[in-house]
Amino acid sequence: MLACAVLASACLAVGACGGGESHRPRRPDTTCDGKIAGTTYITVWFHNSDVVGAERATLVKQVRAFNAAQREVRVKLITLPIGDYGNQVRSAAATGNLPDLLDFDGPNLYNYAWSGKLKPIDSCLSSGLRSDLLRSLREQGTYAGRMWGVGTFDSGLGMYVRTSVLEKAGVRIPTSPSPNSDPQAHATT
Repeated sequence: MLACAVLASACLAVGACGGGESHRPRRPDTTCDGKIAGTTYITVWFHNSDVVGAERATLVKQVRAFNAAQREVRVKLITLPIGDYGNQVRSAAATGNLPDLLDFDGPNLYNYAWSGKLKPIDSCLSSGLRSDLLRSLREQGTYAGRMWGVGTFDSGLGMYVRTSVLEKAGVRIPTSPSPNSDPQAHATT
């Protein structure tokens, strides 16, 4: 389960030909039955640019940690220039040469899922893992009722303020990240 979680969160979308809407020819879905015979190698494409340097560094650390944690599944990260990334993905999709995993910005996932270029990954995520994801990540990776990707980062906003400012304004300060631990909390994830 840990291996699946780390790997799934490494990229936003699973890349492989197949899937798609019912009006397109259906190819078999991605099948993750947990059975691995020998070492399995997974290729991941990641778009690179100076803007996403910290994001790239995080992904490289995740892949290294994943590969160091076990020997059954080995991840090979291939960094592609961001300016050519979309063209390279389209070209690989047209020739049937997509990698196992693709990194996308969230909005691009839906286009690739709709066009039939990706396979859904429903069977790759246990119900426990899926329920442990933030609701926003589940929604971001879902298209037409199927799970197509898992985001590494939630699209959100972090805000830092002084506790004294919140207290002065009468704002409730959570005591835990769990909404169940604070009777006044009504936030959902």
